[in-house]
Amino acid sequence: MNLNKFFAFLYALFLCIFAACSDGDKTAGGTTEDAGIIANLNVAGLAQKGPFTKGSAVTVQGVNCKTMESTGESFEGVVKSDKGDFGVDDVNLSTTCALFEVTGYYFNELTEKKSSEKMTLKVLTDLENRKNVNINLFTTLECDRVKNLVIEKKMSFAEAKTQAEKEVLAAFNVKTKDGEFAQFEDLNILEKGDGNAALLAVSVMVQSDLNVAKLTERVNDIATDIAKDGSWDDDKTKTEIAEWAASATASGKLDTICKNIEEWDGSDEVSSFETVVEKFVATVIPDIASSSSIVILSSGSREGSSDSSESVGWSWDVPERSHLNPNIDYDSIVDSRDNRVYKVVRISVSEKNYSQVWMAENLKYADSVNTPSLKGSSWCYRDSAKYCEVSGRYYSWAAAIDSVALAADSVKPRNCGYDRSCGFEGSVQGICPKGWHLPTEREWGNLIEALGGSEEGGKNLKTLTGWDKFGSSEDNNGVDAYGFSSLPTGRRNSKSVYNYGSDVYYWCSDEFNAEDARYMNINNIFTKVYLAVGEKFLGQSIRCVKD
Repeated sequence: MNLNKFFAFLYALFLCIFAACSDGDKTAGGTTEDAGIIANLNVAGLAQKGPFTKGSAVTVQGVNCKTMESTGESFEGVVKSDKGDFGVDDVNLSTTCALFEVTGYYFNELTEKKSSEKMTLKVLTDLENRKNVNINLFTTLECDRVKNLVIEKKMSFAEAKTQAEKEVLAAFNVKTKDGEFAQFEDLNILEKGDGNAALLAVSVMVQSDLNVAKLTERVNDIATDIAKDGSWDDDKTKTEIAEWAASATASGKLDTICKNIEEWDGSDEVSSFETVVEKFVATVIPDIASSSSIVILSSGSREGSSDSSESVGWSWDVPERSHLNPNIDYDSIVDSRDNRVYKVVRISVSEKNYSQVWMAENLKYADSVNTPSLKGSSWCYRDSAKYCEVSGRYYSWAAAIDSVALAADSVKPRNCGYDRSCGFEGSVQGICPKGWHLPTEREWGNLIEALGGSEEGGKNLKTLTGWDKFGSSEDNNGVDAYGFSSLPTGRRNSKSVYNYGSDVYYWCSDEFNAEDARYMNINNIFTKVYLAVGEKFLGQSIRCVKD
């Protein structure tokens, strides 16, 4: 036994005695589990942005698993080759948690060249049952969030790691096919697999055309943002990344990445990372069209809208309920399914003998476990929950009528949905709260007639602000005379949301045929209200009316 190992043995024995270790203590992977120490552990791994170069410095520092404070213990190693492989031998810590850092040059996935400056990446990990730890962009982005969850939320280290990993993936709109990816410190951009493809895609997009200094600043900003509350809210940076990615895809720049990586030592067949890039672009940039490549539409253009349209301030980034009319006294209801509160309003027009209570907000219900009709059939703008708080969710018609519940009805089951007709007409609760229902075409028609008909109804239904103007200097905002407060949320097709700022589409409960159902539309270009027919798969808004 050499001198270092002898002292390490004495150190471990000392900790066991003072921690009242029993004779039944176990060791695994160099870990004395009950004592919470690491003794004589040789740790290996990969350091990757692209691979870090030979000679890059690697440090392992002890971290208290409950306080995230440094223990002051530190061990050093190096990257052994240009494959990014490193080793740190004889690691002895008084804790199982550790912070790994690598600092050095790396190979850029886009240029295949070595970076001109050094970069630092890191990972927080628990060495209790592992000897291999990879350091990459994902592990770096999650680090500060893990610390915050442990310190502020009092989570265990394992719980914090699990949550932080899910939040980092969600920040880049990455969804797993089979539930879970491997832990971030097990991912490797040089191998196949969905998790590895996601890491490569995000690594490439965050890099973009930035130099190392700008890249480091971007990574730090994203990590700091996620650390606060688990979400990445910097839409400006998201848009910059998405626009670069769209351009790189269209120009063929991304096609060279696979070739570059396959020429690196130690690389396997490169996973198809392009689909992750395309999904991120499509969700961040709403005006997107996909064919053989991604194409960015001109700013402000929308399907069905004039390219010369002039916006007057439509924005998703406004406070919840800021669209409501301050001169209206609203009531409130609570949806018992998710305890969400909605503002509601009674619309009464005595000369038309009309009085009915409507929701003054679009529906936001999203529980696909208790309501299976919603699975894969309701969406937020840009897949971001914060936008749903402003505009509500988009639903397919089958989701709106709660087709699963209708099919399971013991009295009169109906098999309703896309590409099949059930002849459905009339009132149905659908996915509205108890005591409320999805409006029929007749109920929408009665509301429009009471508020002035097709010509005047739009102004009386629309919000005071937020509606775009097209081709004229006229103000296309509404007067919101009765507090209905209709926002121009547009609709969702199979790719993205469009016509936001100019239109709103509300489902009726009535079916038209196997492919189509009825809806109500306020069209900003003609400032009129329409009852129309549209394909059932479209994502449209829902307003519920009281029974």
